Amino acid sequence: MPAGNDDGILLRGTNNTIGGPLLADRNVVSGNADEGISVDNADNNTIVGNYIGVDKDGANPIPNSGNGVAVQFGSVGNTIGGSLSNLISGNTLAGIEVANSGTDDTTIINNRIGTNAAGNASIPNGAHGIHITDAATNTTVGGSGAGESNLISGNTGSGIAIDLAATDNIILNNFIGTDVTGMDPLANTADGVFVDADNVTIGGIGPNDGNLVSGNNVDGLRLERLNATVQGNLIGTDITGTGSLANGDDGIDTGSGTDGTVIGGTAPGAGNIIAFNGDDGIAFRDYIGLSGVVLSNSIHTNAGLGIDLGADGVTVNDVDDLDDGPNGRLNFPVITSAVETAGTVDVDFDLDAPAGNYRIEFFVNTAADLSGYGEGEMQVAFYDILPHPGGFASYNTSYAGSAGELLTATATNTTQGATSEFSAVYTVTLVNSAPTDISLAPADIDENVSVGTTVGTLTTTDPDGGDTHTYALVAGIGDTHNGLFTIVGDEVRTNAALDREALGSPLSIRVETTDSGTPNLSYEEALSLVLNDLNEAPVLGAIGNQTVDEQTLLTFTATATDEDLPGDTLTFSLSGEPA
Repeated sequence: MPAGNDDGILLRGTNNTIGGPLLADRNVVSGNADEGISVDNADNNTIVGNYIGVDKDGANPIPNSGNGVAVQFGSVGNTIGGSLSNLISGNTLAGIEVANSGTDDTTIINNRIGTNAAGNASIPNGAHGIHITDAATNTTVGGSGAGESNLISGNTGSGIAIDLAATDNIILNNFIGTDVTGMDPLANTADGVFVDADNVTIGGIGPNDGNLVSGNNVDGLRLERLNATVQGNLIGTDITGTGSLANGDDGIDTGSGTDGTVIGGTAPGAGNIIAFNGDDGIAFRDYIGLSGVVLSNSIHTNAGLGIDLGADGVTVNDVDDLDDGPNGRLNFPVITSAVETAGTVDVDFDLDAPAGNYRIEFFVNTAADLSGYGEGEMQVAFYDILPHPGGFASYNTSYAGSAGELLTATATNTTQGATSEFSAVYTVTLVNSAPTDISLAPADIDENVSVGTTVGTLTTTDPDGGDTHTYALVAGIGDTHNGLFTIVGDEVRTNAALDREALGSPLSIRVETTDSGTPNLSYEEALSLVLNDLNEAPVLGAIGNQTVDEQTLLTFTATATDEDLPGDTLTFSLSGEPA
């Protein structure tokens, strides 16, 4: 549109389409003295495929002096976007403003707001990307269908701002603060989403409902009013949910008057991933009351606390939980024991809190928060207390896990609607199981070997695969021949001469094995050793000198001793006799 108009396009009718689904349908609506397109008390219009506030290439700003698109004065059922994106960037005020009582059911889908046409660089709108204000209701930004996501990045204000009694709005499946790939930041200068009106829904439990709200200069979400629901979003991560695209301050910041806030939930898909942000994962600030519940989220690797009641660091538990503040500064659970046995972690914990129904959620973490208190990277269990009687009580639960896990917990008062901070980190320990068997291999030795000869090596069967073991000869049944042997490390060695004929076979020793667990546990057993019988040479008895006359027969008796008698038979012969 040529420069110098008041509004570039002013709509006061119904069922009009500005632009269309083809490139040839595109309007360039830029350089006007007020709004680019103004929809005034006009219903069921569609604005699709246009460039608003930029040049024909979508690369440079040609600002409209007001908003890029304004839907206002009781307009109902209008749609901004469609099968071909609008590019709404470079305008002096907001990219899109939806305003005034009676303005209802506006749908904003598949637009690029605050970026260039490629979606990889900013052409900022001078205020918010989208501004919903002054009692406008039921605006839907984005959608869960294919091609319904908006890219809302690079704007001078917040990506989306909702204020002045503009209630009952829904924000679904948008990229807010990133480039079009969701892998690099393209910051909105203020918050990703700023909400100062009741009953907003940000994300949802469907597979394509959640928003990516990352890379913004201040908070990911700033919530200031009643009954916000935040589910299924990525806040501070890249589109994969694993890499960092931090928001500069908190992932979610709640201020005054935020009763009824729900962050996450127990339904599948309700949990958010809130990670890598520049301060707290979730901060409940200022408000004295029950700000909201935080359930089944993954909250980790934020610079501050995972959940911070009062935005002032760890709130230490108090007796009977009588303090006040955001979420009543609800006491967190205190984990007193977490011990793994054969893949099951048994958890003991205490809760000192007001009477009511509670859901205790347990999380494991890759690393502990530097404060010593937790975040909550992966939920592993929950335990419902129906009800907690009030004051101090102890509880027990279990989950499938392993020793070494860094365990944390939160308490949520589901009766009143408030969640605690995360508990201190507790490292899961391994319950020590006693060894169950000892074996010796080989378990035989020849007689008459040298003292110190190794008989064989001891091994232990132990349910705790990581344990090491020490061995000792001990008194008890089967210790008959302990004195003939010694143990060095895991080797059984001879400690005396072993004579098969004197000792017989098998020999018996009693061995104890002690594991390295805590506490040390032992097992002992009698072991048999075969003493191999070797053939020992006979010893000829003394014959002495014999005298005989010539031509006379010499007769004498030869004798011998043999260790192997009576098993052996002795045969005598002469050698060197006279001719």
